[in-house]
Amino acid sequence: MSIKLFASADRPLVLAVGNDRQFAALVGELGAPGLSDDRRFVTNTERVAHREALAATLTGRLATDTTDGWSARLRY
Repeated sequence: MSIKLFASADRPLVLAVGNDRQFAALVGELGAPGLSDDRRFVTNTERVAHREALAATLTGRLATDTTDGWSARLRY
């Protein structure tokens, strides 16, 4: 398994998303709820297959706030 560091506005962070429900919650918090309906990202298998496109989209969203800001919003 590889770990992907995402850049926030101030420093890197790691996301751990274990299932489709968590992915839907994540993209809702990121202000991109439509990503959970995108055929490339509907299942974990599809997200892995389209990892580069997903990472680019998530990186753009995560850059809009600090790691502490995201950590506070994403902690479940």
